[in-house]
Amino acid sequence: MGWHEDLIAHHEKQIATFKQAIAWMEDGTLGTGDIENGRRNDTTAASIAWYRRIVADLETLVAKIKDGTL
Repeated sequence: MGWHEDLIAHHEKQIATFKQAIAWMEDGTLGTGDIENGRRNDTTAASIAWYRRIVADLETLVAKIKDGTL
């Protein structure tokens, strides 16, 4: 496998991992948060949005690598 294929495989694995994390957050299996003033602030919705942006960016990157525009 050449470096292009390695890079594509790496990013496709990352995409799958992020999509699994999104699914877990959406079904309540996984949650994110921070502690402020002794209380837990749920940041799951923000995390889902952030992961979705990352997935979209990685999918764009993979498409560009595959079609040779990157």
